[in-house]
Amino acid sequence: MNSFWARGDVGLERLSRKRDEVLALYDAGIYWADAQIRRLTERLVDLNVWNQCALAVTADHGEEFLEHGGRFHAPLKLTEELIHVPLLLRAGGGHGSRRVAAPFGLIDLAPTLLDVLGLPAPASFHGRSRWLQVASGKEWEKPVFTECVRGCTNPLLTEKRIAPRILAVRSGRYKLVLDFASNSEDLFDMVCDPGERNPLKSTELVTIRRELLQYARKHLVESQKSRDFDRRFESQLRDLRIEW
Repeated sequence: MNSFWARGDVGLERLSRKRDEVLALYDAGIYWADAQIRRLTERLVDLNVWNQCALAVTADHGEEFLEHGGRFHAPLKLTEELIHVPLLLRAGGGHGSRRVAAPFGLIDLAPTLLDVLGLPAPASFHGRSRWLQVASGKEWEKPVFTECVRGCTNPLLTEKRIAPRILAVRSGRYKLVLDFASNSEDLFDMVCDPGERNPLKSTELVTIRRELLQYARKHLVESQKSRDFDRRFESQLRDLRIEW
């Protein structure tokens, strides 16, 4: 089944007939991961250290099953099935169960975990702890950014690294996607259109669009300023040695 799903010569109609079976295989993988997490947590309980631990369960990306005509997780789009991943955070100390609706960027996860453990985050971290808001049940308004280099499936290949990027900005119920390859922008209302099928017209929600564009511009400027040129130079030298 996996080999059939990976074939490039099969059309969407034929693939869609097998979609439920492929989803079942994917769910089986999730079930296996869930069982291993259970083994880990039960062992921590047996060792009597469970309440001294902080545990986060998340993922680096999602998976597309023909929702927008694609498969797997190729960096060609930033739709929710690819970037909206689970995040379960458990901390000791008797904290109750809470569900946070605000978008949470994974860049904030490391400083949040360090905060849970009472440790300071390095000054070089770009993310910020959200533990105070999570523990108190408060929401926050910080936008979340997701970006990729279009078509770069393997960053170890130097020829794949330099390409136009795709950038998504999510704030509340609205999401703006900027594709620098096609010079396009799409604004979605994730409440009314969770499947991202109908981008809003350029004349709709002009104020919201302008606000998200300002967030995007600030992010691009800050990312340019925060580049570590020493490490970048070392990386370029390493690539040249490998090619030589």
